[in-house]
This record gives sequence, C-alpha cells and structure tokens, in this order.
Amino acid sequence: VGHNWDMIAVTLAVWAMLLAREDRLIRAGAAAGLGVAAKLFPIVMLPLFALSAFLEQGRRWWQRVVRTGWVKLAAIGAWLAVNLPIALLAPANWSEFYRFSQARGGTVAGTWDVLGNLGILQLGTPGKNLLAALAFAIGGAAIIGLGWQRHHARLWLLSTPLLAWFMLTNKVYSPQFDLWLWPMLVMTAPRLWPVALFAATGIFAYFAEFWFLAGMDGAWPAAHALDVAGAAAARALVMLWIIADCVRRPPPEWVAFRPAR
Repeated sequence: VGHNWDMIAVTLAVWAMLLAREDRLIRAGAAAGLGVAAKLFPIVMLPLFALSAFLEQGRRWWQRVVRTGWVKLAAIGAWLAVNLPIALLAPANWSEFYRFSQARGGTVAGTWDVLGNLGILQLGTPGKNLLAALAFAIGGAAIIGLGWQRHHARLWLLSTPLLAWFMLTNKVYSPQFDLWLWPMLVMTAPRLWPVALFAATGIFAYFAEFWFLAGMDGAWPAAHALDVAGAAAARALVMLWIIADCVRRPPPEWVAFRPAR
C-alpha cells in the first residue's frame, strides 16, 4: 500500500470531497489534481466538480464559465506542479507508469480476465483497454444522468458510484483498490448493509485470487477459475447495489447539515 501511494491519493480524494461539500470547487479541483498525481482514480471526481461549477445557481453564465475554467486549471496546474519537474528531468522513468498501465494484461479478479478465464469473452490487451474505456464512459454518463434529479445540487456525491464503476470496468482490480472506495462509502453510502457485504465479498475475492495464483505454482491452499469468478461476481453484484443506492437514495444526514448552493 505504501509503495503504491494509495493512501496519499485516498487522503487527497477525501479532502477534495470535503472542499466540494463547502462549495470550494476550485480548491477541490486542485486537491483532486494532486490526488491524480499520486494515483489515477481521483480523476473521476473532476467532471463532477466542473459540472457543479458550470451549472451553479445564482451566478451569471459568464461567471459560471470562468469558474469552470478555474476548476479545470486548478486540477491541471496541481497535477503539473508535481509531474512536470520529474517529466523534464527523467522522462523515461516518469512515463513508465503510463506505458506499463497501457501494456499490462490485467489481473485475475478483474472483470475482463474473469470473463476471459471462463471462456465468455476472450480479449487481448488492446481489446481490454478499449472496452474498459467505453464501458466506463457509457456507465459513468448513465450514473450522472440518473443521479442528476436527486443530487444535482451536490454532484460530488456521485464520486462514490463513479469510482465503484471505474473499479468494476477497469482491466486491473488489485486488492488494495478497495482502499480507494472505503472512505467514500463511509462518507456517502445511504445504507450500511451493502457496505458490510462489500467488506465480506472483498475478503472472499482476495483469498480466491491469491489461492488461484498459489495453485498455479502447485502450492496449497489452491483455488480454481470458477472460485475466482464466483467471488468476483459476488463482489461485483454488491458494488452494483452500492452504485444503485448512491444514485437513487438520499445521502446520509451529515451531508444535509450544510444547505446546498
């Protein structure tokens, strides 16, 4: 976890959500941009912050356009402040993460590998990259569209279902990815039962995945592709339940302590 810098990105993502709750959208964009510098996933928050600024009530249209531009510039500027010096000094080392992410095939408990190991959808790495991007874009637009009526005054709340969908559609689902979602669930999940089930299914998926890898080396305990598929499917169903809850249900009471603007 420390090696992958997950907790740095998680901390910055939580900070960005709290800033957005206070309608400090430019600072929220900067915090999310710093989070993206540590780990890619806070990028799902940026369209919500930009939309919030563009559609904000009580401002003239040109003020909303300028504010939206500042949100974007704050995010890009924060990301560049961290990345640009390293990119200039050591471009090959800096770009290794992006090249590796593009070229890697996936992980055993990721959606596309589960389908491939079951013989349902055999894809090479380019196919996984394309389908992951398309699935996230289409599903993400649906989440925002369906959540608009209830959450349009607090679009930052949709960061939670967007992140869950990003994790499901990504070709990689590493065990530490659950750490990304946990703080957001604690902050925004309308009900705790799905959260508890997410914990349980995450544990099952963790052991199924690593026992499968152990079995490949002839070690024990061992698991099979069907075991991994079952655990991953259970986790995916719970995550879809969480997405539906976050889109359709009212948020926790603490969110409403400060009136929406």
